Amino acid sequence: MILLESDLKRISQYTGLDPEDFSVKKGRFRVLKNVDGRCFFYDQKNGTCRIYAARPIGCSLYPLVLSEDGHVEVDDYCPLSRLIPSYEKRKAKLLGGEILRELFSRG
Repeated sequence: MILLESDLKRISQYTGLDPEDFSVKKGRFRVLKNVDGRCFFYDQKNGTCRIYAARPIGCSLYPLVLSEDGHVEVDDYCPLSRLIPSYEKRKAKLLGGEILRELFSRG
């Protein structure tokens, strides 16, 4: 998952970790590291997110995801995807626009 600058700052403040500890550079962006195919912050024992209160914006929107061509879509792998109300989809599209503006304003 692509991380915004605001995600990196928030997660670093919450965990005390440097962004390099939990993310890797991929092209122009930093993305969350994966460990054994799972998010770096996934607590496998409890089945929870260890940074839920400071999770990335992309996680807050899930199962709505930003496609590579810049559209907000529902992740069909999520079993609850069909239950998302239309007002949540509209809200996500607005947030998706904010995400795109921040991502592409980077130099």
